[in-house]
Amino acid sequence: MLKRFLTYSSRIVPPVLIAIFGIVFLVRASPSATTTNVGENSTTPSVIISGSLQAKTGRAATLVVAASNGTQSSKEQADFVADGRDDQVEIQAAIDALSSSGGTVQLSEGTFNLSSGIVISSDGLTLKGQAGQGGNKAPGTYFETAIDQPNSVITVNDIGREVQAGITLEDFWIRNWGNGDGIVFGPDSAIFDSRIEGVNFLGNAYHLQSAFLLNSFHSSVATDISITNTGIGFSLGGSKRSVFSNIMANDLFDGIFDTQGTLEELVITGVVADLNHHGQGIRIRGITRNVLVKDNAIYRPNSGIIAGQVRNEGGVDNLTITNNLIAFPKDAGIRLEAMPEDKNKYIQIIGNKIISGSKEGIIVDNSDNLQIIDNQIINPGQDSGAGNTRRSGISIDNTNGRNITITNNQIIDDQNSATMQYGIYYSNTSGGYISENYIKGSSLSGISLADGFTGVIRNNYGFATENLGTATVNSDSTYVDVAHGLAMTPSLSSIQVTPISNLGNASKFWISNVGASTFRINVNVDPGSSGANFSWLAKI
Repeated sequence: MLKRFLTYSSRIVPPVLIAIFGIVFLVRASPSATTTNVGENSTTPSVIISGSLQAKTGRAATLVVAASNGTQSSKEQADFVADGRDDQVEIQAAIDALSSSGGTVQLSEGTFNLSSGIVISSDGLTLKGQAGQGGNKAPGTYFETAIDQPNSVITVNDIGREVQAGITLEDFWIRNWGNGDGIVFGPDSAIFDSRIEGVNFLGNAYHLQSAFLLNSFHSSVATDISITNTGIGFSLGGSKRSVFSNIMANDLFDGIFDTQGTLEELVITGVVADLNHHGQGIRIRGITRNVLVKDNAIYRPNSGIIAGQVRNEGGVDNLTITNNLIAFPKDAGIRLEAMPEDKNKYIQIIGNKIISGSKEGIIVDNSDNLQIIDNQIINPGQDSGAGNTRRSGISIDNTNGRNITITNNQIIDDQNSATMQYGIYYSNTSGGYISENYIKGSSLSGISLADGFTGVIRNNYGFATENLGTATVNSDSTYVDVAHGLAMTPSLSSIQVTPISNLGNASKFWISNVGASTFRINVNVDPGSSGANFSWLAKI
């Protein structure tokens, strides 16, 4: 197809030397080399700067591409003007015209219609549009396309090199009505020191489509992103020392984040998403070390935040999930998975709020050195179906987890008909510390402990683990049954009884018949008219 390139035209007679910014260039008139309109005959000479760049003078590191519906001023200042068809040709030409050390391709306002993708294979290249946020700001830059898989709209990759660096993609919209991915990094090149900012993606609701397929994204930043109506927002194949922040997402069918490969020193923060009960919120899997998930608001996901493995791939180490809001999840609010041989380790779940989930608020499998602290869980267990038989605020499914702390959590069911069966369901037998939790409204028990629990449990509102009082063995009797008021049966050795007066006619006393609600204080004979008075303390 005939494509039109706009170049600076001038009549220059002999070759001369000119200096631009202190750099000397050879300028010559070359009618035979000039094509203002590619494919048409023209004898008007262009300014040719020796090297690979043919563009307006004075702007060696920046090339401007104007959209066919851009303003006249934008077109007049542009190095390339698109014609509204196959506009990737002009954009790719601008990218390729820059030297291998990079530069900037500045896109005008307007719509660029793409029939195939754009490829960036150099280092240090910036592809920048207009933000287009309405109001008094300039109109935006849009890529309009219908690219299908296995192709993508923009690909950052160089099959001939192992490393690329310094790529910036900024301030444009992608509207892809096909099922191809939006922006792809890698897989042949490992991408470092790059930035994606102010990019917005609208897909076609295809489940396998990713707005951002980042096979490699290291020491890089993605921020101020919006994603709508696609499969996965960010699909990460590997990322180290990177930050993802300020992301808006709506109607993603397979989740905001789905990670695989190796993740280290990663931060995910400032996500606001409404998934309409389609996909997971933030899913972290693969070899994961030192990841922070903080200050996100996720509405109507399947699970809000899910981490760990269901295969033998190694557990998650040093994961912190803090200060997130998860509302109306179809499954669990926060879920940690692991195979028994690949435990998660050093996990902190702190200060999150989970509202009206269908199943557990927080559920953890096979984790060591786990802290669940200061979370608020409201009305969990909304799904009362036959397959959801353990509707709890917090559920620990470890078979042999170690060093588990659950403290200062608020777990409440304030509905007229409670759906939460347990505040805390704890099936681990190898210890733990459960303390200072506020539990209210559970239909079966505030806390359910595994048989043989060997940890510490105390000072939990809604699950009495300690009580005290007084009791009297009256005349004409040799025992009194005492209601201990504890949430479960205490052991005989955990009940202390002390006489607070003489025993009357009796000389001995002992405890027996310890049950789920009472224990018995016995004396050896009828104490007589004064009775025998005792104080007691019972603990679990």
